[in-house]
Amino acid sequence: MDSPESKAHKLSSEDKKLITAMYKRLDEERMWRLSMGTIVEKQMEKVAAMCNHEHLSHSLILDPQDNVWALVFTEKEIQEIKSHQAPKLKTMPDEMNEYIAKYKGLVELEAIEEVNAQHRFSRLKEPYLHWMSTSIAKVLDLLYYNYLGKERSESDLLKHVWTIIDCCFYHDTIDVFSGEQKSKSTNNRVNNDRSVAAQEPCQRRKVGSKTDLLFATDVVELGTAEAGKDTDINSTKMISESGFKTPKVLKDMLYHMVKETPAKL
Repeated sequence: MDSPESKAHKLSSEDKKLITAMYKRLDEERMWRLSMGTIVEKQMEKVAAMCNHEHLSHSLILDPQDNVWALVFTEKEIQEIKSHQAPKLKTMPDEMNEYIAKYKGLVELEAIEEVNAQHRFSRLKEPYLHWMSTSIAKVLDLLYYNYLGKERSESDLLKHVWTIIDCCFYHDTIDVFSGEQKSKSTNNRVNNDRSVAAQEPCQRRKVGSKTDLLFATDVVELGTAEAGKDTDINSTKMISESGFKTPKVLKDMLYHMVKETPAKL
């Protein structure tokens, strides 16, 4: 059962007062000023005041994919926000590029299978080449048996398709967990005010948000993702989970990382 946090609730007059007060407490000297002079937090405050139901702006989160920001930012400003300090993906090592190039131009499953069968890599000495090779073999199974040609549930996709991605983390310090995982970072936030009150029973521990995929080390959580079928991309569930719950969980993780390693802020 989803946490109530994953559903946007109607704001009360008290909620709106707290949101207004939160924005007023922000230090204007530390606000984000775009190249055109627009102050991001000031525009976020305008959107926060427009909404009658909970929105990411009430958690000081700006998702530039949300069309609502077109009400207060120009197209150029939104593009500047999207590209600001955007991470750059590393290029694949030469040996991985050389291996994948062996499949170039192949379209018949039998031809792909033949190349795949000719290459075997050490799990410990060549972990990523091993992952690529075994991943291609798993994809061949899906294609040979037309697994994706039939109606599949979200659980089916996590179990048989996304597991190919999961295996990439076997030889890494990052672990990936799937199947309605509870985020410790979110649990810590929602239970932050939990205490034993005098002459009152202890407050029940609240349950934080659950996610489909959770990426973590032994020390901190690093990321999360929601799985869903492309046919459900505009469904209420997907909008609620990927567009609302996930950014809030990511913010909780970021906050927890800052608390664990303040020197790296």
